[in-house]
Amino acid sequence: MKTGVDVVLTKQFSKGCLVLLTVVSAWLMATVPASATVSGVVISNSVVELGVNPDGQLIVGPIGLTYIPTGGEALAPGCPCEGWGVGDTNSGVSGKADQAQGIVNMTLESFTFTPTSAVSVVVVGPPLLDLASKKRQTFLDEIPGTFLVTHDYHPSISPNLFETTVTIENISDDVVDVRYRRVMDWDIPPTEFSEFVTIGGLPATAVTSSDDNGFSDANPLVAPQAPVLPGTLDVNFVHSGPADHGSRFDFNFGDLAPGESVQFKIYYGAAGSENEAMAALAQIGAEVYSLGEPGHIPSTGLPNTSANTFIFAFTGVGGTPVIPANTVCIQDDRTNDHILFDLGTGEYTVTRCSGGSPLTGTGRVQQLGCITVLRDVYSGRNLFAISQNGSCGTHGQFRVIDRSSRMLISGFDNDVTDNTCSCGILQFRK
Repeated sequence: MKTGVDVVLTKQFSKGCLVLLTVVSAWLMATVPASATVSGVVISNSVVELGVNPDGQLIVGPIGLTYIPTGGEALAPGCPCEGWGVGDTNSGVSGKADQAQGIVNMTLESFTFTPTSAVSVVVVGPPLLDLASKKRQTFLDEIPGTFLVTHDYHPSISPNLFETTVTIENISDDVVDVRYRRVMDWDIPPTEFSEFVTIGGLPATAVTSSDDNGFSDANPLVAPQAPVLPGTLDVNFVHSGPADHGSRFDFNFGDLAPGESVQFKIYYGAAGSENEAMAALAQIGAEVYSLGEPGHIPSTGLPNTSANTFIFAFTGVGGTPVIPANTVCIQDDRTNDHILFDLGTGEYTVTRCSGGSPLTGTGRVQQLGCITVLRDVYSGRNLFAISQNGSCGTHGQFRVIDRSSRMLISGFDNDVTDNTCSCGILQFRK
């Protein structure tokens, strides 16, 4: 029984023994035998299912990415090709986790899961002796690990998408040059191995290369294979195919000093059509994305865009977010904190880039000539936002006081025409 249980599986290297720790909620006790093997889990938000492995890659048995309303599975058929890798170009240290390629140079530190979430923490390079205190010690005269990588899978603000917060920390004693790669092979039902693929959102400052070949080596320090189809290398493209292909994205997050980290987000999900998929991407402000869609409609030869569309996307990688039509974005010039709201419905999302969950709600929109005003003073929240355009100028500002979360967010925007409504690439100092 998993309900109400948070199971933590942790490897600790001490006197050559493997210690298995199990943490459960106070009202329900569960025990994992010492001989148990750490295996993957399936998590769900009632719309999308993900099969998550302990090292952070997807595909657990027949489940990789499943759209629950139709039962369509987009990753598991055929080759279990989904994975990631990280590397340091300075030292040449790298590691990868891919269901088709295996686990290389990686030590599992912990794997925590609930029915709706999963958190993988791994060390790339030889393991740390004392992870809790972050002391960089050697174990049996080995060189300490280079990266501590966390993949935190959890529901996003869109019911169609799971969000993965990826944190890469430099746990070595030297400056590292961080590279990350994610590869995946679309197998879209009902025409598995013959799908149309779209990549959009390029350019983005952290993206160094991309194409439709999800079979490439997951190690970012290894040259990728050639694209499956021509015209897909390092460019945006729409409805390439049909073929058996997917997506590869390479990222350069630059130098990190010892103790510093970089963070970005990955999204996996599905929707009933391409239009619904794009709306989901706009809701989370996706910067770079890939769509997988079924093969052509026999009578027309065109992609079946009205069928299930599967989604793979990133934020925090220095790109321009998909911003839905009929919306206003006000973004603080200094912090990148921002509010995005719909002119028709008044639905809004407020994001503080330094951390914390986004605030969502519905306010009242007033259009006063070339000035747009949004207010929400209900449910323990006081929100005011104003945007000027046209002859009124291009300024904007907002202020939010939320009593339930004790959160205060405010921002001033000197030019609302150049906003991305994105936090950008986040780096954290030790």
